[in-house]
Amino acid sequence: MGKRLALCRGDAERARLLDMSERVRRAERLSLVALAAAGTLCVPIYGWTPLLPLAAAVGAIGVGQAVLTRVRRPENVLMGCWLFAQLMIALAVGLAAGPSLYLLCLFIFPMLLGSAVFPPRAAAAGVVFTGLLMTATAFIANPHMLAATPFALIYPAATMLASAIPAAAVRNLDVTTRESAIVDQLTGTLNRAALEFRIAELAHQSALTEHQVAVVLGDLDRFKSINDEHGHSAGDDVLRETAARLIEATGSTHPIYRLGGEEFIVLLTDTDISDAVAVAQRLCGAIRERPLSGINVTMSFGVGASPAGAPFDYEQVFADADRALYEAKAGGRDRVCAAGSTDVPLATPAPLAAPEPASNVVRLDRRRPRDPAPTAAAPAAGWQARIEAEHVETGSWLVRDELEREHLLDLNRRIHASNRPAYAITFGAVIAAAFTYGWITLIPPALAAIFYNLVESRLERKRRPEFLLGGIWMFTQAANALGIALVHFSSPHPPLLAPVFMLIMVVGTSAVFPRRGVAIGVSWQVLMTFGAAVFIDPSLAAHSPGLVALPLALVTSAGLIGYAAGRSAIDHRGAAVVDNLTGLLNRGALAARSAELAHHALATGQQVAVVVADLDHFKSINDQHGHATGDKVLQEAAYRLRKGLRAFEAAYRVGGEEFVILLPGVGADDAVGIAQRTCETIRQTPIAGIEVTMCLGVATTRPGEPFRYDRVFAQADAALYEAKRSGRDRVCWAEPDAASIAA
Repeated sequence: MGKRLALCRGDAERARLLDMSERVRRAERLSLVALAAAGTLCVPIYGWTPLLPLAAAVGAIGVGQAVLTRVRRPENVLMGCWLFAQLMIALAVGLAAGPSLYLLCLFIFPMLLGSAVFPPRAAAAGVVFTGLLMTATAFIANPHMLAATPFALIYPAATMLASAIPAAAVRNLDVTTRESAIVDQLTGTLNRAALEFRIAELAHQSALTEHQVAVVLGDLDRFKSINDEHGHSAGDDVLRETAARLIEATGSTHPIYRLGGEEFIVLLTDTDISDAVAVAQRLCGAIRERPLSGINVTMSFGVGASPAGAPFDYEQVFADADRALYEAKAGGRDRVCAAGSTDVPLATPAPLAAPEPASNVVRLDRRRPRDPAPTAAAPAAGWQARIEAEHVETGSWLVRDELEREHLLDLNRRIHASNRPAYAITFGAVIAAAFTYGWITLIPPALAAIFYNLVESRLERKRRPEFLLGGIWMFTQAANALGIALVHFSSPHPPLLAPVFMLIMVVGTSAVFPRRGVAIGVSWQVLMTFGAAVFIDPSLAAHSPGLVALPLALVTSAGLIGYAAGRSAIDHRGAAVVDNLTGLLNRGALAARSAELAHHALATGQQVAVVVADLDHFKSINDQHGHATGDKVLQEAAYRLRKGLRAFEAAYRVGGEEFVILLPGVGADDAVGIAQRTCETIRQTPIAGIEVTMCLGVATTRPGEPFRYDRVFAQADAALYEAKRSGRDRVCWAEPDAASIAA
């Protein structure tokens, strides 16, 4: 029950909350500056008194942000600050003189922040709480104004509800992309990115609690021979089953991380070296007890732990576990080796179907000199320049590259699909207002909505859809502003209530577009809002500029918050399709691109070539020189691999030292030529002082033949292993019928 009621149900939600809170902090500060300027202009209308509770709310937010990283439940601090801010806004409305219900729109700002930061159930509860608080405040603070002008409550309440919906869509996409960014596409385990977040969290927690943290590092024995003898598909099946066995053996308490290739790691909290050895023995036995995909497989493990009472130093503990792992390999494989002081007793292994022999557990003295910690090296020189060249090829002045364009279209689709309730709420309020302010106010936004939907349905067919989407958005906002401005004709002195509606579209659009587009869009929005407010009642706007400044500040705030939330989504989207070690695209991107090429080849009949590449004897590099050197070899090899390709030809890292190249519109001769140049480039100069070579297998479709990735990949994979059997450091080509393979 307690877990269901908790704001954050796990470490992943808490990590996202903290990260997003940090991402929106700058937007929050700039928004407060804009709102403070608007509040100063409102002093002649409402007096100084309302500024006191608002200042208290700002102070509480500042204190909360200052202590956020020093408490165990930061979500409770954030929620407390958010509730306090909403209550202070209610108090400010109650203390205000004059037409105080104009200030109800202030409730929207904390709601936008909450929708971006909090988990869905907390954000939904916040919307309900804010709606009830706005209603109660209106009835208590100024019942006479509410009776005379009910739209003083209807407009800000409808705006709050309608703007929370696109904010929720942005948040949900952010959650989805974060999950994709931290999950290994092949095994379903967590990946290096997730490991980095967890390491940082455990380092912080261990400094507070002084609890020990253990590292269990596992590596499949002779996995390279599985790939060589059975093919990559069988190797992939073994990796999937290995991950499933490890997850089953550890339960849900300790997540499994895949470092790359056949290497996995488990972080054990509040665990000493003896208990960690017991866990490693259980994992070792789980892999050995029955074949994986019909293949007898074993796994070796190294174990390290932080000293009792000392902070968790991941680099040192990993280095100890890594040395212990290689000692286990040298001692015969299929065993556990522990690093630690000799006076720590070993735990008795948990019962297994196939019990682990006691001789399989080896002790290492932790006091022996450590190898350098295997930290990930920076991407190879030239990688950033290469990425920039691709941006020039595929981007525009509005979006940077195809990834940003894809994100723009995808998020726009999601927001549009989820915005139906928001549209219903908005048009319901507008139709209700038409009875009071005239039906003419409904015509411009209704016509703009029809036109917007017609244009949006054609975005996918355009080469540069970002310009069309930006143009139709600006047109729609101009039409909305015109509808609001027509309130001018409803009475001699119409209220300046409707301009707050202008911020509804800002959140989603600011999340969709990059910074340059957001700057243009928000500026246009501010201009349209100002024009609509002034046109409604020029005299009132001149004598009470605060009534105009407040919606302008809220429009700006909505743009800043939407942009911060949208940037988070696209940052994690990039991480979800890019291998963070080599900078190449990953399996997820390969699956999407191969499906796209299959569709395109079916329509056009163009040939597609697949090149499968594998570094020769890479396992020995890791064994003899360590993982840090192996990472450098992978980075430089990936850079050389990609360097010889054109912008629309992509290379993907699909496993440890395994790569795939997709070549659309390329026949067999050209594909073999590209593979041969790549082979020569890898061989050309040593990497990290090591002579490195690569084998490549090539397969292509025939002209007019449908492209089925699995089939062509299998042919290229068979050609790769023919290259391995023929002596390595070479290219082999599989003819389209797969009946023969030519070197």
